[in-house]
Amino acid sequence: MNCAALAASALATLRHLITGVRAHWLDDGPDSGQRVFYANHTSHLDALTIWASLPAAQRARAQPVAAADYWDRPGP
Repeated sequence: MNCAALAASALATLRHLITGVRAHWLDDGPDSGQRVFYANHTSHLDALTIWASLPAAQRARAQPVAAADYWDRPGP
């Protein structure tokens, strides 16, 4: 297992320990087609939860992003 896969597995496990959330796919799970998943909060934990809920093969291909209005807003 390479370093990135080990880190991904550790993050997914940590997320599960913190939130207890588990994904339940109603079909065979996500296929290889393009998808957009989004969180309705600005929490980084939301994005991590969505990402960690994907199967490992899909997690490796997922690319979390955030809108410029989130990153470019003034600090507190």
